[in-house]
Amino acid sequence: MTARKNILLLGGTGEAVELNRYLNSLPSVNLITSLAGRTNKPTSLEGEVIWTGFAKFGGLSEYLKDRNVHLVVDMTHPFASVISPKAADTCSRLSIPYLRFERPAWKPLVGDRWISVEDLKSACRACEPYTRLFLSIGRQEISCFLCLTGKLIFIRSIEPIDVEGSANEIRNIIGRGPFSLEDELVFLKDQGINVLITKNSGGDATYAKIEAARQLQIPVVMIDRPYSPPQNAFTDIEDLKRSLMLYV
Repeated sequence: MTARKNILLLGGTGEAVELNRYLNSLPSVNLITSLAGRTNKPTSLEGEVIWTGFAKFGGLSEYLKDRNVHLVVDMTHPFASVISPKAADTCSRLSIPYLRFERPAWKPLVGDRWISVEDLKSACRACEPYTRLFLSIGRQEISCFLCLTGKLIFIRSIEPIDVEGSANEIRNIIGRGPFSLEDELVFLKDQGINVLITKNSGGDATYAKIEAARQLQIPVVMIDRPYSPPQNAFTDIEDLKRSLMLYV
């Protein structure tokens, strides 16, 4: 009988949930899924799940060796700028196959009013002319926006955030997406939002806010993705599944 292959899935996205269920259904796979632990109520996953990184195991390199991992599949967020390069480099050094899924980035369409910026600091500067801001960037990276003054800032998050000490009025709206186009249109209009700040995450799950901003002619400060090496990268999940069969 052929031994089962140990596969480490680096998760944190909706696509990772789909692949988690697919890989766990394969009899030839022993699946381990890693989450960063940034939310207390993540989507339920199948198989073995580890939380909050690899430091408790002595680091990623030691974990891969100790667990005899045969393949690493990276399905983290396009803005996971630490774990993805580290995983790619570690796998290269250990001669472990590494595959990455990266959903295609959004592209501006006719009617969009995008202000493209390269990072969070540039996004903050781009917000200076506006007074009613909708931050849709995740709760981990809002601190630089709290340093603005005289703004009304709406922040939507799955869990409450700590905004003590800001010189702005902050309204934390608790909610878990995906949100419909109708939901986003109502929100943007009712709250009088005059600029949306978001990352170019790509995909369909959070695109409704982009479409709503287009319809309402609201400017969008769009934060570009960090550079990601193109090697072994997939933009179609079905292509990735087919390639996985070479390893399992």
